Amino acid sequence: MKAFVVGEDRRADYTEGLPEQVVKGSDLFIAVQEDDDPVGLAAFRAEGDVFLLMWICVREEYRQRGAGTLLMGAAKDILRDAGADSMQAIYTLNDDTAVLHDFLEEQQMRELTEESRPVFSFCYGDIDDRYRGKKAVRTEKLSEVNEGRWTYYVSEYYKTAEQEGSEVLPIGDKAMYDPELSIVQADEKKNITGLILISRSGDDLVLEHLSTKEKGDVSKLLELLQAAIDGAEGKVKPEAKLSFCAVNDKINKLAESISGNKLVQTGISVIQVYEF
Repeated sequence: MKAFVVGEDRRADYTEGLPEQVVKGSDLFIAVQEDDDPVGLAAFRAEGDVFLLMWICVREEYRQRGAGTLLMGAAKDILRDAGADSMQAIYTLNDDTAVLHDFLEEQQMRELTEESRPVFSFCYGDIDDRYRGKKAVRTEKLSEVNEGRWTYYVSEYYKTAEQEGSEVLPIGDKAMYDPELSIVQADEKKNITGLILISRSGDDLVLEHLSTKEKGDVSKLLELLQAAIDGAEGKVKPEAKLSFCAVNDKINKLAESISGNKLVQTGISVIQVYEF
């Protein structure tokens, strides 16, 4: 078996079947193959000097045969040569991902337990009727936002958070989110004043980010949530799960109200890190 960086010319061959946000939101793909047979793939996204592990998989028949260790060993060498400070994996730890958690620990990635938070979900069809059909003013789809406006909002968001010493929730690249379900709120001058960013995982949805410039204004958060609910109507199955990380009590209470008190905890948000 050998590991190598997947070039642009072969990327489509190795990423077929991966979630769209992983393909579009990743900067580096590392593959393992035996002879001409693809064995495993890891996808990474660069965030400054940190590389986020967006996706990792090894074909079932090659597991327990060293393919995963080869893949992660190659990734460490390649990322170190690229000047990375660390490699991180962020995911929900539950019964489905316990094997991944143990594997990453074997690869000497330690868990940042102080960052762990519960992850909740509810069915889209459970959304209380009070929150449907509430058209918010001055909102648009993420697909309608150009790079200049996006970059300016993200830079201002980080700058404000640093000045206030408040918690920074990573935003990342536009390509990581569903462009039709993610909603942007703007003022009269088209300046972005808030974001609700959603990604797809099969038929299910993940609420990745929710923020407004007006700190502590629950009504603005609610407007964004309602706009996203309206935008998803007819595009999302009633049984689809909407998951989110319980960042603070404000978000938790909003979600509980919107879901008709039908939140279910699905696991714990975990960050594992390997520092170079």
